[in-house]
Amino acid sequence: MIEIRQIILKRATELFAQFGLKKTSVDQIAENAGIAKGTIYNYFKSKEELFTAIIRSEAEKFVDTITGALKDCKTSEEKLRTFFLTEFDLLFEYINLFNTAHKGSHIHELMTSIGKETDEYYQKMHGIMTSIFEEGIRDGSFKSIDYRTLADIVVELFKNMGFPIPFEALRQERKVIADKINFMIDLLLSGIRK
Repeated sequence: MIEIRQIILKRATELFAQFGLKKTSVDQIAENAGIAKGTIYNYFKSKEELFTAIIRSEAEKFVDTITGALKDCKTSEEKLRTFFLTEFDLLFEYINLFNTAHKGSHIHELMTSIGKETDEYYQKMHGIMTSIFEEGIRDGSFKSIDYRTLADIVVELFKNMGFPIPFEALRQERKVIADKINFMIDLLLSGIRK
């Protein structure tokens, strides 16, 4: 049997993605999950704590998905390309949750409440990027560069893409956006390739 906490997280994610953090009530989440409102408070002190738990859970899935995708890569260049494209696919998949949650007047409180989770996520992304650059230098694919600073820049790029992602960007076909990302990766590689 699925754990009640997981059911709450799943149903809350669906509602937050549809209505946003501000417009979703704990009553709605309880009704959608088929449980009593008080049951939610057995697991989460507030709606914001529940949202933070969702962000933490989704960030862990992001890291697991990216790490899994990199395992099949044979070269550092392939890993770099896979990292960027997988990150893009994940952002695209979860865009409604993040964009809708950011609507309304709770944005400052929301960013404060998930700050630790996003910092941890970006630290993990930094670690993955650093290992890709280190491997590329070690195997002779990349120039001997200040790869930690380069990883800082790449992670800052992801941070500054930020949310909400403009819906105009999503009006383009995924392939068009993927082609643009590949072009950006080619530019990066041309600067670090040995």
